[in-house]
Amino acid sequence: MTAVHVIGLPMDPADISLSAARLIMAAGVIAGGRRQLGHFPDAPGRRIEIAAPLAASLAQIKAAHEAGEKVVVVCGGDALHFGLGRRLLDALGPDELIFHPAPTAPQTLAARLKLPFENIPCVSLHGRDDRTGYAPLFAALTRHRRVFVYTDRANTPAEIAKALIARGAGAARLLIAEDLGETSEKITGQSPDEAARGTFSELSVMLVDMIEPPLAMPGLGLPDDFYRHEAGLITKWPVRAAAIAALRLFPDSTLWDLGAGCGAVGIEAAPLLPLGRVVAVERDPDRAAMIAENAARLHAFNVETVLGEMPECLQNLPGPDRIFVGGGLGSGDAVLREAVRRLEPGGRIVVAAVLLSTLESARRALSELGFAVAVDQIQVATGAPLAGDTQLKAHNPVFLIRADKPGPG
Repeated sequence: MTAVHVIGLPMDPADISLSAARLIMAAGVIAGGRRQLGHFPDAPGRRIEIAAPLAASLAQIKAAHEAGEKVVVVCGGDALHFGLGRRLLDALGPDELIFHPAPTAPQTLAARLKLPFENIPCVSLHGRDDRTGYAPLFAALTRHRRVFVYTDRANTPAEIAKALIARGAGAARLLIAEDLGETSEKITGQSPDEAARGTFSELSVMLVDMIEPPLAMPGLGLPDDFYRHEAGLITKWPVRAAAIAALRLFPDSTLWDLGAGCGAVGIEAAPLLPLGRVVAVERDPDRAAMIAENAARLHAFNVETVLGEMPECLQNLPGPDRIFVGGGLGSGDAVLREAVRRLEPGGRIVVAAVLLSTLESARRALSELGFAVAVDQIQVATGAPLAGDTQLKAHNPVFLIRADKPGPG
């Protein structure tokens, strides 16, 4: 059986290679999006237009292939780079496919800008309508100065610019390329404020450039005075580092930081989540504003600040697989019980407590819910000058209560 050839088109389809053009002209079936198929009006093959829902189009491609027809799939750029390649591999299997990549839109934009791009990540917001929203973009910007972004007719450069402003990234520079390879090609540099008021082609790709550096490079145990906070209302840096270690984060974890205060724990966890996100919940408006400001100053853009009363405000948040509780438990355990109800099976919760009553309440509630509970005490002393020498000044001891939610079955 002849393999299905998947041919990536350059930004200007006139630049297609001779060998790729021959495959298209010899095909019995040509599959692709309406725009891609329109580039080959003289090709004699039967057409399969690839459109949503993709399952129906893929089924037609598979049926044609299994019937012995010569099938060619045409797409923009590289099908294996945020394209149809993954779905084709799932539908047909790797042994039935041959890929012929062309330069991608981000690669072409980098060439236009004369910008080395091997260390610049790319995210796709194309077709994203799920609850994670722009989380991939914010996660990438937390770790990288520059990020390429695929857009679409809903997630336009203007909408992305508005999201950047709302997340505190308004100081970015946006390089927006419209209609790459077409006679109408245009590349403009704009601020998010400018782009938010603009109208752009549906065929746009952009580079987000955080031209202003963060206050500090990300890392565990940043000095407490890097954060805006109410006097004394911050998890001290040694406890932050221990709590984040106790959480055992995965790269794609969704972390809830409950009773977040100034947001220090979530902000320092953020760079450890290149595919994940932090949701920092705080009921006090002034503290919530501090979280947003601190996250923006440290470029922890994958920290989302939620202002609300717990446990009510937890109901509509994206489900977590990690939870840190630094405050907000009050005198009861309603917050804790709602939090662990939403925790994914196999997920982990870490509660910081300075009071024995909080320690016992959290330990008891988690045990009653069937969690295996472990308790650690963090006791730290900091050197301070005294009479020409150094004394050790003890911090208040902090208990870390950690527990894993039983997995399914």
